[in-house]
Amino acid sequence: MDAIVGIHGAQLTHAIWMRPGSVVVEMLPWVMDGLTMGKWTKYVHTYTPLGAIFENTNLVHVGLPLDASSASHIECLEKSFTANSTEPTSFDCIKKNRINGWDERDFSVPQDKLLHLLQRFVVDVNKNDGRSISSSSSSSSSLTCEDYKNRAGDDFVI
Repeated sequence: MDAIVGIHGAQLTHAIWMRPGSVVVEMLPWVMDGLTMGKWTKYVHTYTPLGAIFENTNLVHVGLPLDASSASHIECLEKSFTANSTEPTSFDCIKKNRINGWDERDFSVPQDKLLHLLQRFVVDVNKNDGRSISSSSSSSSSLTCEDYKNRAGDDFVI
């Protein structure tokens, strides 16, 4: 199975050149509670603006909402910062310093979260040694949209 994995952005539109049944994984940058710009990045009940592009295609779009840990490298955020923090210093850090905005900053993705996503939607990882990767045991051509929604649960946007 073919897949493209990337952060939210126009670069993922290159997926239109992929083979039918390919998977488009959109990592959604974390946005602090209380900020309105980009708040859709934390919802899993509807597709993202980019996901709408793939709605009536033969591609599978999967959105992975990232949590506050993906922005933990930002120095001005406090060490004890949580996703529900509304402390003024945290808001100032994110809102006033433009480079820390969701659409400008770097991000990190925990390895286990990415591996979980890949195992669920793209490939099977050999559980014996964790190093062998093979094509998904359930080929994309045999999975329905409902199958992907069931695999996503409340963790991913389909």
